[in-house]
Amino acid sequence: MSIGGHSMKKITIIFIIVFYLISFTGVSYLDEKPFNFGKFWNSLSTYERDILLTGMSYGMIKCIQDFYDSINYDEKGNKVLPLSISENNNFVIFLTSNYETIKNVMTNLYEEPSNTYIPLHKICYLSHCKLKGESIESLLRELREEALRQNK
Repeated sequence: MSIGGHSMKKITIIFIIVFYLISFTGVSYLDEKPFNFGKFWNSLSTYERDILLTGMSYGMIKCIQDFYDSINYDEKGNKVLPLSISENNNFVIFLTSNYETIKNVMTNLYEEPSNTYIPLHKICYLSHCKLKGESIESLLRELREEALRQNK
């Protein structure tokens, strides 16, 4: 499959958006106010949310592929995957096949004012856990406390 100019532009835009989002450390240095991820998320159109989630998933896929390249083999010649890589791989597969559902859960989580300073990638992961049927209350509480500590 060759990458045409149009596809390359999409990939470039996705990476620009991802790197832009990664550059936020929780604080906007321009106005010295904490960055409000919930407000940012709610300001995005459906298309922009799709691009953001696509960029996150492609970034994670690239990271996982790099890890695969550096993995050790067991005595039978099988690749030995650390649990975190396996879990992230499952998360990426889930994310890429459930964009609409993930977007809806993220939007619902960001409707709660106490969640608005939790970074996008963490809300996305919480959405994944919630959709798998896991309880997210304790993790959500921890993330709220972490966001408060970082924004003081």
